[in-house]
Amino acid sequence: MEVTAFKNVEDMMAHINSQREAADSRVGNWQKDLKEGDCFIRYERSIGIVIYGVVETLEDEDKELYNMPHMKHFRPTRCYSCMCPEGEYGDIHVSNVNIIISKKIFEKAKALRWPNELADVARLVDIQ
Repeated sequence: MEVTAFKNVEDMMAHINSQREAADSRVGNWQKDLKEGDCFIRYERSIGIVIYGVVETLEDEDKELYNMPHMKHFRPTRCYSCMCPEGEYGDIHVSNVNIIISKKIFEKAKALRWPNELADVARLVDIQ
């Protein structure tokens, strides 16, 4: 994990904004279309964890936030992994999605307790 220290809040916000803009520039057309109910896999290389997620329904109280221009590529999610098999709510920037998977593959991954070995994930995805 990388930790960055800042001299002040303004520098921190400038860094966050530049990182988000860089992520926005990497979004593929297929990622832009990620919508409610879609399932996906994200591989977090820095810690070697495969994350399985599903895009959740946007709650009424969150619609204003997610409609703001800087949030255009974020989606509310519930994500699972071998480290968090019960799942947790959050959101994801669509540029971090590696592959969209079917609900069938998602359910198979759940039944297998969220495989983390890349060879196992490759075999799982090959089922599609």
